[in-house]
Amino acid sequence: MKKIPLLCCIALAFIGAYYLINKTRTPDNIVYNMHEHIQSKTQLPKFLEAMDNTGIGKTVLVGSPKETIYGGTGFTKYRRNNDVVLEITKTYPDRFIFFPTVGIEENAIDVVKEYIEKGGKGIKLYNGHYDSFYKTMGPLNRKELLPVYAYAEKNNLPIIFHTNPYHENIKEEFIDILTKYPNLKINCPHFCLSSINTTRFEALMDAHPNLYTDISFGSFAEDGLKRISKDPEKFKKLINKYPDRFLFGSDTVITDNKRKTVQWYTSLIGCYKDLLEKETYTCAVEPDFTETLSGLALDEEIRKKIYTTNAQTFLGV
Repeated sequence: MKKIPLLCCIALAFIGAYYLINKTRTPDNIVYNMHEHIQSKTQLPKFLEAMDNTGIGKTVLVGSPKETIYGGTGFTKYRRNNDVVLEITKTYPDRFIFFPTVGIEENAIDVVKEYIEKGGKGIKLYNGHYDSFYKTMGPLNRKELLPVYAYAEKNNLPIIFHTNPYHENIKEEFIDILTKYPNLKINCPHFCLSSINTTRFEALMDAHPNLYTDISFGSFAEDGLKRISKDPEKFKKLINKYPDRFLFGSDTVITDNKRKTVQWYTSLIGCYKDLLEKETYTCAVEPDFTETLSGLALDEEIRKKIYTTNAQTFLGV
């Protein structure tokens, strides 16, 4: 009998493991991570491993300007990242979903249509991010973007829209969009930047039934998780009030930063899951922080909505 080369054995073992991991994923139990960025394809293996470690079936990858990846203000060079994410989602259509972004050009609608025709399933907008982009990109309801909102509403394309409503002008512009396009599904992430002022959050959610949020906190993960830990009952009641409009997300921003290892992503995504599932948990994201925190211990039915059902409704699948 001929010996099977070692590399073939390794490949077969990998394929077998991948099959065992994925064969139990069905539309009813798949966990969606609805908010992530990635710098390039080179970081993909470590994040895929972290997804498998934490039971994440599919991740929405959003197109990002260079400022999101490298820091800074303004809004430049987003097409390159759109193309990177598009290629990733075409290579792994069972694991990733593409939400392209668009800049400040007058033909914004043409850019959006281009990437949707190539495979985009939604849109990511940054112009409500006050410190980094709003000052450069202008009002949320500027005339160049109105065709984008109308196109998204007509074609059931959801939008992930970073919005800082604690600035009164941004809040009013955001409300104007939500009012003019009532059937447009929008994820205003990070508790719509209102995890401190939850009265404002509830007012937005009460007035606009197609408004969603995700539980990520981006670069402020430690602060956000500690804030919830101080008053878990408050946030548990908030989620139970809007059980059909919370989404799971991590927003870790996948880059070549050396501290962002497989374990780093696994730990941080795991902290967000522990937040939903446990009464207390230790969130250890080395070398950044280690905290013992109070979680929400949500009912299984609510968790399933956040992990799966709400994502599918938002995506229209």
